[in-house]
Amino acid sequence: MIKDLDKSIEKVVKVTDDEQILRSISGIGPVYAAGILAEIGQIDRLTTKLN
Repeated sequence: MIKDLDKSIEKVVKVTDDEQILRSISGIGPVYAAGILAEIGQIDRLTTKLN
């Protein structure tokens, strides 16, 4: 059952460029990438540097 959920999550996040960026980080898989995207939304909105 959990493996089925993992596969479903992977199918959903695989269609986004943000997922590919997150998965390029060592240790981030499809489930973690989905969780991060759910929390922060689109990565490109985080382009400004804080002072």
